[in-house]
Amino acid sequence: MNAPDDLHETTLALLALLDDGEDAASERAIDVRARLARVTADAGRFEDALYQADELLKDARCAHGEDAEATATARAALAHVEAALPSTD
Repeated sequence: MNAPDDLHETTLALLALLDDGEDAASERAIDVRARLARVTADAGRFEDALYQADELLKDARCAHGEDAEATATARAALAHVEAALPSTD
């Protein structure tokens, strides 16, 4: 799959999860949101990806605490997005 297809499929997966009543800060939703932030960055939509990853990390910390696996997942997504950002050199 290419980045736009991944972006579309991951967005649909998140919407379906939330439509089924999953809380946006549940561990399952955090996993999908992290994947969405990564594929958004991979698609070159850096501003959107950075916003998603920042909000994800805030939500994970608030819902699960600093040392939780969900928070580590969110941190890893943010690191992926930051690594994908174009260089400003």
